[in-house]
Amino acid sequence: MKSKKWQTLAAAIFCCLSLGNLSYAATPIKDCTATAKVTGDGEHVADVIVQYDQPITASSVSPDDYSIDGRTIERAYTNTTDSPSPAGTASGSYVVLQLKDLPLTDSSVDPHPEDGSMEKRQSLGHNGPQLGSHGNPQPLPVIKATVSQTGLVKTTTGSLYGPSAPQETTKVREPIVEDFQQRVFTDETQQNATLKYNLYIPAHYDSHKKYPLVLFMHDAGTVSPEIKATLVQGLGAVTFTSPEWQAKHPCFVLAPQYDTIIGDDNYQYGPELDRTIHLVQHLCRQYSIDTDRIYNTGQSMGGMTFIAMDVKYPDFFAGSYLVACK
Repeated sequence: MKSKKWQTLAAAIFCCLSLGNLSYAATPIKDCTATAKVTGDGEHVADVIVQYDQPITASSVSPDDYSIDGRTIERAYTNTTDSPSPAGTASGSYVVLQLKDLPLTDSSVDPHPEDGSMEKRQSLGHNGPQLGSHGNPQPLPVIKATVSQTGLVKTTTGSLYGPSAPQETTKVREPIVEDFQQRVFTDETQQNATLKYNLYIPAHYDSHKKYPLVLFMHDAGTVSPEIKATLVQGLGAVTFTSPEWQAKHPCFVLAPQYDTIIGDDNYQYGPELDRTIHLVQHLCRQYSIDTDRIYNTGQSMGGMTFIAMDVKYPDFFAGSYLVACK
């Protein structure tokens, strides 16, 4: 009996001595960053990146070691930079928490079918947005998350970091969206009227080469004073600036942001139609753009405006990809 007691005590002492090299830190997390992803129904948080004060061993982290309010963590891995990297690294001061995609919201579903509002909006287009009005601008999506470390993670020096209090992300990264430049065009032919726009310039732009240009125009639901609204409403503009697309088809991508309704359901159009054409012509003088490969794409109001552009400027665009428009 005494022998078993001594064995148990010896094992406990050995365990304590083994853990003697492992230390705990109350607040090892230095910062948290949310990265965004644009999907078909807008921009959402895609990853949360937790920065530690020491490199973390990759084998010590798993999705079960963390929780993020309202979201499911699909994968956890370490990295040496504050950017998502599918390959990850054996260790690093950053732990990337990859989130499960949110279910897409079907914007075509009428939330109030009982009042016949969908039928009213579709009746001959007479109840659509009014030309020149400012629509119903919505704030840009808020990209943030609250993260907690719930398990133990191990540093490369052998320290153990225990659970943390919930922390809100303080930084935001917007891959692809942040590759666009935000500018304002002044149209001297229209009494110096202005037009906000987002421009993507190919990463390895060479002025000795000719590049195509894709012009994307948003719908009436995205009319807004926020210049980036058109970039985060859906995939219309950013799909052409993804690394995969640009690797095969390097091109300029132009996404104007309209703060008024530029075309209505009665086929009336505002001065922004010509102003947009003048903007493209301005960029063609500024950059090495192939004027035989200028394409347009847009949805609803944007698609209808392009039809009018194709009629008024029949030789301007090489092709049109029109989505969900009359």
